[in-house]
Amino acid sequence: MLSESLGKTMIDVPIDAGTQLYADFDGDKLVKILFTPGVTDFVLPLNETALVSRLEKEMDGGQVKALNVFLNSKSKFLLSRQSDSLGRLMLVSDDIPAPELPKNVISTLNFKPTKDSLQVVTYSSLPFEVVPEQADGFKLTFRKAQFQPSLLKKYDVSKLGTKIETVTAYNDKDGNAYLVFAGAENPALSVLRKGDETYVLVKTGKSAQPAAMADVDKAASDDPVYKESEIQELNTLFPGMKENYTGEKISIDLQNASVEQVLRLISEISGYNLILDDDISGNISLKLVDIPWDQALDLVLLQKNLGMVIKGNIMRIASATKLEAERAQLQKAREAAIQAQESMRNLAPLKTEYIQINYNTAAEFEGKVKTLLTPNRGTVSSDPRTNILIVTDTEETLDRIDSFIKKLDRAERQVMIEARLVYATDEFQRSLGVKWGTTYQTETTPNLPNEQWRGTFTSTGLNAINTANGITLGGTVGKFLGEDLFALDASLQLGEQKNLVKTISSPRVLTLNNNRAEIQQGTKLATATESESGGTTTEYEEAVLKISVLPQITPDNKLILDLDISDDSPKSDGRDIDTKSTKTKMMVSDRETIVIGGVLKTTETSEKSQIPGLGDVPGLGWLFKNKYDTKNKAELLIFIQPRIL
Repeated sequence: MLSESLGKTMIDVPIDAGTQLYADFDGDKLVKILFTPGVTDFVLPLNETALVSRLEKEMDGGQVKALNVFLNSKSKFLLSRQSDSLGRLMLVSDDIPAPELPKNVISTLNFKPTKDSLQVVTYSSLPFEVVPEQADGFKLTFRKAQFQPSLLKKYDVSKLGTKIETVTAYNDKDGNAYLVFAGAENPALSVLRKGDETYVLVKTGKSAQPAAMADVDKAASDDPVYKESEIQELNTLFPGMKENYTGEKISIDLQNASVEQVLRLISEISGYNLILDDDISGNISLKLVDIPWDQALDLVLLQKNLGMVIKGNIMRIASATKLEAERAQLQKAREAAIQAQESMRNLAPLKTEYIQINYNTAAEFEGKVKTLLTPNRGTVSSDPRTNILIVTDTEETLDRIDSFIKKLDRAERQVMIEARLVYATDEFQRSLGVKWGTTYQTETTPNLPNEQWRGTFTSTGLNAINTANGITLGGTVGKFLGEDLFALDASLQLGEQKNLVKTISSPRVLTLNNNRAEIQQGTKLATATESESGGTTTEYEEAVLKISVLPQITPDNKLILDLDISDDSPKSDGRDIDTKSTKTKMMVSDRETIVIGGVLKTTETSEKSQIPGLGDVPGLGWLFKNKYDTKNKAELLIFIQPRIL
């Protein structure tokens, strides 16, 4: 049946009980009704309407699988199931202008001082979004809202005791409203919506923190605040009602009125196109004063066990049982479509594709691709010699795998990491004392008969003092005893020695992004240990300079470095090892040099050597002893510079 009434065209189609209805619209002048499964053949009506030019059937054997509806002009449509044996397509021409939805108008604008803040109070039937902006001055944007013409002016608020001097209100052509604050710089902001009033608290104090809700006007904060944790069903007239409504306020006083007429009245106020199902009937009595229209609509729907579906600016109202049944049928249809797609995938032919891996190994991709294969059908393997991935699956899955590999198999950028390990020492030595020595020499008279030897004996038994390099003043005392010569030497040691040493290590390493690299250089110290069998074994302990780094390049071309740097060096005795190391994780910019460690170690030693007994004589003891002072300072500095290549 094809009929037209009140600007609407309706097409009623006979269907079978188990048939699902679908609609397909090409966006121009063709609406196709699809039947799954097909329905029994039916006769097309011969009449035409101003909107429908003709109807055509698509047959599958002896059943109709689709009905093509050709239109004379573009239109909106609604496809519904009226009963188990009847489906309906409703058409409304686009040439019929849709009623304009209500605009969000701000009708009241007040300013109140609150401590060191300015409170802006607005009144509007619909909520809006408040967005702060900071350009030449501080500005608030009220999106999708407009000030009434009487509010568009400049307000002097300098006498309210805040830093704000003036506030200017204006609208733009895009449907937004603005408030510009003169004298405020980066204030803290708090927004609270209570009913139809919106409270905006602009705090301009120096120690500006987000204002608490208690700072908002006391008249608003005295009301109980709704908490999401509360049980909503305990605070509503009917189960299923919302907590807050935002529609334009209306008043209705009707007694024994038709439900259809009440719904039409609310539709006119809301601005929505209305579609009522045929099973809507009955009367209702109600008296509502100054409540939002959407709350009034909910009250009528819940009272009469009706449901509502909104698509765009079209509102359809039907019984809640019918809408629930349609949702269940739609869910079943979706599940059937998914099962059909799954069956098609299981019946699709298999193909084998050889995918070349360029920047990774095929073995690495093998495990990742397995998660994309069709269950129980797809297979994947890798050839390490050619680095090729061999995948067997349906064409759809192969396309998905190919796209997956193209996104991941790409050249990674490289990172050069350069490090400087600076080990600086400042060593000071000073010695003060007397160095004594003896020389004893005997010899025979030259050319005496039967005397062909000469003996020399040098004793340093008194020279027990170690001194630093410095100034030496020496003297000699000689005494002749017959042919024997006994010489006694005294050397005064007075001096200082300063050593400044810098040991610089410069390791560098090149690696790929997200790949750890390690480089080390050094020596192995051999130590002899006794084995369990009683023999001697040689073990080696490493003393190396090592740098280990894992770089990660961020999308903004910064680097996250996971570093492990150590510098171990053997001491002069060949047995002990000096260790210097650091482990850290940090973020640096490209080609930025940063120091990541500094360790300062100071060592002071004082040694004294003397001749027993003589060195303890007061005053004269300095002639027979030597004092040795040493002060060492050692500092380790580590510098890092990464470079993205």
